[in-house]
Amino acid sequence: MKYPVGMAVASLCLLSHSSVTHAAVVINEIYNHGGQPTSTYDSNFVELYNPDATSWNLDGWSVQYSYFASNAWSVPLTPLSGQLAPGSSYLIALPSGVPGTGGAALPTPDATDSTTILHASGGRVALVSDLGRLLCDRACAGQYNVIDLVAWGSINILGGSGLSAGNGSATQSIQRQTQTFTNWRDFGTAAPTPTPSPVPLPAAAWLMLSGLGGVAAFARRRRGEAGMLQTKPS
Repeated sequence: MKYPVGMAVASLCLLSHSSVTHAAVVINEIYNHGGQPTSTYDSNFVELYNPDATSWNLDGWSVQYSYFASNAWSVPLTPLSGQLAPGSSYLIALPSGVPGTGGAALPTPDATDSTTILHASGGRVALVSDLGRLLCDRACAGQYNVIDLVAWGSINILGGSGLSAGNGSATQSIQRQTQTFTNWRDFGTAAPTPTPSPVPLPAAAWLMLSGLGGVAAFARRRRGEAGMLQTKPS
């Protein structure tokens, strides 16, 4: 099961770092084998997750990517927007590099990037609290604006913390299993589960539900009063 349920599977020595003392928003899942004939989904994706007890405003944040054979971060980056509620996910759809060859369509994403292709052989994804392109090389984990950072494949971005042992597959995504800030413990692979933010109910629906709740409460009260009358001694 994916974080936050946290049941460990096939551990990868993936690299993860958060520049804040608590989890804030984390990179929760990366799928980098979309669109292949045997792929589960026709697109790649990155999923964020908010384990905090409060909402986070993603306006002005970005997700950035760097290919494992390059020290440069991609342009354009992926801008984010909106509020991420506690316990909610945020889905970013990415092109597969082999579009239309296999896999189901993703659920409706919260953001779409039509240019950034995640390489299956390795790369790194950073969650950044602004829209400025990262200029750091291998020491990005120390950047004040890097909220979370994950790498897979033949890459070492944290200077000696170890390389990843795998990089997902057509039917397995890279998933956070827990949040210990220990690289090899935090990630594993499992069947991809792209999860967008929940769609908020429109005001009319909230009014209807509130009305139904009030009707139900009134009915329960009336049933209770009727029961008291039936049992009242004469």
